Amino acid sequence: MLKTLIIRDIVYTFAAVLTEKSVKKLAELTLLLKGRSADVQVITSHLAGDFFDEPEPCEVRSASVDVAIKVVPRGEWLNLDMAIKGELTIPCDRCLDDMTHRVDTEYHLTVKPGREFDDSVDGVLQVPAHWRELDLSPMVRDTVMLTIPIMHVHPSVDECNSEMIERLEQHRGADTLPDNSKPAADPRWDALNALIKQE
Repeated sequence: MLKTLIIRDIVYTFAAVLTEKSVKKLAELTLLLKGRSADVQVITSHLAGDFFDEPEPCEVRSASVDVAIKVVPRGEWLNLDMAIKGELTIPCDRCLDDMTHRVDTEYHLTVKPGREFDDSVDGVLQVPAHWRELDLSPMVRDTVMLTIPIMHVHPSVDECNSEMIERLEQHRGADTLPDNSKPAADPRWDALNALIKQE
């Protein structure tokens, strides 16, 4: 019973720390829409790996990313210029070891008031006119994640885990045919092959 209570307290404490960090990061990346000054504003934040685990865990194992968002008021509209630089640690698709992915990207967005939320136009975000603030963290997260290529591997096979590469080569060898053997011809292509030979 005591052991269960101790484990529960540890879990609750850990969850509270994570929630506190998340709330702090959310506050850093919150854009005030109502009651803001007409001056240019710069929002800055440093993102670590836990930032990318929300709303659900992803393949980012660790991160050190700096974000700077310049907010330029244009009447009721706001022009946002995001500059994001840093590094992510992600798994190599070839050997599954950690690899470094460098992030250096920009994103430009115009925020305007309207009747309802609408992000159907690229680079323009319409938010309900009664909203007092806007959470920019989903946009920042998506912008960073979109820099990761679909296939991400170490620049050279030499940088990969040698044991894993050796196993891959063994499996690849088992799947290939010997040099002196040819796969049986598919009879469905005979008519087409005959036409090609006639030409």
